[in-house]
Amino acid sequence: MNIKIIKASAGSGKTFCLTSEYLGKIFKYLPLNHQQNYRDIISSVLAITFTNKAAGEMRGRIIEILKSFSLNDREKIPEKDIKLLDQIKNDHDIDEVQVLDNSEEFFKAIIDNYNDFNVKTIDSLMAQMIKVLSPDLDISSPDFDIGINPKNELTLKSKQFIDYLASSDWNYFQKILDEMLSIGEITRWNAEDIICENLVALFTKHSNSIEKLQDNPAETAKYKSKIDRNIENLRKNLAKFISINKDPEIAEEISGSLVRKETVAKIQNFVETGDLNIFNEILKSKLFTYGNAAEIMKKKHTGENLDKLSPVYEDIKGEISNIVYYYSLCKSSYHKSLLISFMDFWKEHKSQLYLDEFGKLIRDLLLSWDKSFSYLYFKLSEQYIHYLIDEFQDTSETQFNSLAPLISEQLNSNSNSSLFLVGDIKQAIYRFRGGEVNLMKPENIYANLEISPENKIIQQTLDKNWRSARDIVEFNNEFWEADKISRIFTDEQLVKLLQENFEDVGQLVSESNQNEPGYIEININHKNQIESEDISSELNKSIQEIILKCLDLNYQPGDIAILVRKNDDIRKIFSYLVSQKIPVVSDESMLLSSSPLIMETVSFLKFLNSPLDNLNFYAFITGEIFNKLIGDDNFIENFNQQIINPGKKIYKIFKDNYPQLWEKYFSHFFNYSGFLPVYDLYQDYLAVFELYENFEHHRQYLINFAELLHDLERVGINTIPGFLNKWETVSGSSDDSRVVLPETANQVKLITMHSAKGLQFPVVIIPLYGRSNKNDNIFIAENQIYHIKKNFTKFNEKLNEIYNQEAHQKCIDELNLLYVAMTRAEKMLFITGVHQENVIKKDDDEKQPDKLIQFFIYHPFYYQTVKTENSVYETRGTITARKETQTEQKNYYSLEIKEKKFTTDRWNRDYLRYSSKTYEYPEQKQAMHRGEIIHIIMSELTVYSCADELYEDLKIIVENFKLDSDGLKNFSGYFNIPQFIDCFVGDWEFRNELELADPYSNKYYRIDRVVWRDNQLIVLEYKSGNDQNPDYLSQIRNYMKILSEIFPEKSVSGRLAYLDLKKMEMVDG
Repeated sequence: MNIKIIKASAGSGKTFCLTSEYLGKIFKYLPLNHQQNYRDIISSVLAITFTNKAAGEMRGRIIEILKSFSLNDREKIPEKDIKLLDQIKNDHDIDEVQVLDNSEEFFKAIIDNYNDFNVKTIDSLMAQMIKVLSPDLDISSPDFDIGINPKNELTLKSKQFIDYLASSDWNYFQKILDEMLSIGEITRWNAEDIICENLVALFTKHSNSIEKLQDNPAETAKYKSKIDRNIENLRKNLAKFISINKDPEIAEEISGSLVRKETVAKIQNFVETGDLNIFNEILKSKLFTYGNAAEIMKKKHTGENLDKLSPVYEDIKGEISNIVYYYSLCKSSYHKSLLISFMDFWKEHKSQLYLDEFGKLIRDLLLSWDKSFSYLYFKLSEQYIHYLIDEFQDTSETQFNSLAPLISEQLNSNSNSSLFLVGDIKQAIYRFRGGEVNLMKPENIYANLEISPENKIIQQTLDKNWRSARDIVEFNNEFWEADKISRIFTDEQLVKLLQENFEDVGQLVSESNQNEPGYIEININHKNQIESEDISSELNKSIQEIILKCLDLNYQPGDIAILVRKNDDIRKIFSYLVSQKIPVVSDESMLLSSSPLIMETVSFLKFLNSPLDNLNFYAFITGEIFNKLIGDDNFIENFNQQIINPGKKIYKIFKDNYPQLWEKYFSHFFNYSGFLPVYDLYQDYLAVFELYENFEHHRQYLINFAELLHDLERVGINTIPGFLNKWETVSGSSDDSRVVLPETANQVKLITMHSAKGLQFPVVIIPLYGRSNKNDNIFIAENQIYHIKKNFTKFNEKLNEIYNQEAHQKCIDELNLLYVAMTRAEKMLFITGVHQENVIKKDDDEKQPDKLIQFFIYHPFYYQTVKTENSVYETRGTITARKETQTEQKNYYSLEIKEKKFTTDRWNRDYLRYSSKTYEYPEQKQAMHRGEIIHIIMSELTVYSCADELYEDLKIIVENFKLDSDGLKNFSGYFNIPQFIDCFVGDWEFRNELELADPYSNKYYRIDRVVWRDNQLIVLEYKSGNDQNPDYLSQIRNYMKILSEIFPEKSVSGRLAYLDLKKMEMVDG
């Protein structure tokens, strides 16, 4: 058994370390006789990453290294790979000859058995486990769908849930709104958005706890009754307090600075009226927050007077403590009810099961098994001997508990097994998605894996930074030093947590960066009474100045990254930089839904799905696509004048008034939209509305939309209704709906700090906004939900503990996020910000930073400067021009988009379909290739007025394929079959390579050619070769059956052409 925890700070060579460990494992346990199955060895190592990008990087690096080592000559291996070779030898005590002699075999084993190359994300591993355990989980369908991230569907369902509540039980919903308004959770103008946002956030973070909540109105009524009793008791005790305070002897000994006259007056008013607003004012004072009555008395006081005051003071504190505690429970009752109802709604209406939910199912299943294993689970545990887990600090407890039995089984039964964990608690930034940083503590590993502490866990720190220039490494070392960071705060418990979190922050500078100068610029300005819009404007200008400075220093736009906290910040900065003609790309701008052309296209599809939908047809014909196509500046104004009958459908008004436009652009789609898969429909749409020609700069969006349609088609979603239903869940922020540009695209990157995790950039700009993080007052703890205001925590220890635990963790989350952002820079780091806080007038003990910018304001580096000047400006290192060597130069990618045919499924089919097929005889391969050519050429033919016109077009097409005169003669010979040429000559409408969805099997088929006119429709299939397979007849009859149901008014027949045999088989309907 071997367990190792690697603490890997930013830029410390984590991928290098994981690659070395992986290769070390496969080489270490290779028997000297080399008879071991290489495939079995590869499949025994499981490497788990957090993202697909990280998994791809690691797989690529392992394959690259094995190829390099396969040279089997140390002199020929690149220097960077020699370092890895030496580390493998030293760390695993392996002979170099053993590594080099077997690298080629391992390389071949991976290529030949890629499915056994187990470098995968935690999500994909969970999906695999679910498939294995589906019988035990009572999942009967073998084709059940597994969702990865439920956020998009949660957002959609939360809105549907609110709509459902508002329409089905308005009185209940109004009570919720009134309650949330009263506690400041929402405002009237955006209530629905805030409720949905809160629902999704709480559900994502606390779904386990929400399942354990119980909606108990009787219990809430009991709390309210207790509050009433406590208030009455409090008023009586406050009356006693006032009476004692009026005693001249006692009043003389009470501190006038602590027991202020205005506070006493408020107490008197509350005693007389019971007004809860006045009670809230009393809570804002510090009078009843002290440990005991002695603290509100002067130093020289008599014990007798203290004895009179103490019991009353303690009773008052006790009553206030009870009131705020029960109030927090009552005020959260509507949240509790809402969350429980939403949980039920979600379970009933969600479209699929998600990994996190499966994780809970697996957890419960394991508990039900006790010590016994499912046979299938046991087989899974047997497969893997070595476990490597990356980004362990962001692994969720549910995920790890699902893996724990597999790992534990190996560790306890196989002395050669190992567990290799890599993580960094300073980079734990996914707590909101369930990440549990405490899993990295050795005591928790022992507990979760049920192994004895006698089995020593080795801990190692990667202490060298290979990413950043010397000055940047040294600056981050100083800035993030545990003692300095903890001095930003005054809360003792938080200080202790921060010292633990940033304990191992110091890094050495790598040899390669020792002589590389870096540059750091901190510029934080104070602007008193400035509006938030003006803050954004100030920061935008500052960002632009920094970018221009970098461009002057020979940096390319693609070298620069702007890292921000919120997506809202992306939108503000993106719009400004675009207006300043600075090339920029962002996460938000890469969403398909951010493109007006894509949204117009969706409107067009919605219209085809429901022609009675006036809104979407009007949106399309008044949009940019249609108006640029027709080139009539007055069209919209003229058309609006035609809409005089509000009862008539808009598409009919358009059709009546613009019959030529309707026939040219809409008729085809309107008549046959149900006939075509949506992917094919989109390809026609691109051509008819000339989108590639008219919108050159939007090609990447158009192509990615096609890829989305194609991906959906592959999983059986090939109809317009099916697409529209899926679009609602993927269009928000899904990776499925994101335009992917090459990493070398020469544009400034504008991304969130979360998205920057694992990335690095020559230049990093971090703009800081002087706004507080959202102050959440809803807390879920111990199967209970609380509404806790900050001032409540001074009166009740339990509420204080719950509040501080979350507040402290939030603070650490924010600091970790800032650490991630500041450690992405390779050469230059710029931090710019605007704040409104008047630090000069604040006492040191009033420091309560809760904003990223305040972490700089109150940092020991800058605090004294801010105290005197309210602003910070500092530079470190040397600002130098970028020197590009031959090896450093990047070939920045310009968006050259292939022609339409290269993006279509037909191209994929025609040119890639048989790429991996092997043939027993060369003749088979030749015949298959010939069959492909025939189908491609036939698919280019349209309909013709006469045979001569057909032959002329055929000649051009054949010549384009560089076929000789014999080839043309052969093709011309096919049309000697009368029933064959009939399908190409005449007044037919036609469709080549028609993809057809089968509503019964959810499969889709591709028909060679369909022609139709009047009440007649013919299905034409052509086969090359000398084989008359009976299956061909069954195939064409199936096509005819589907088309007959789509077009019941038409007589459907089939024709099966055996081209080489010069035969035609007629198939009646």
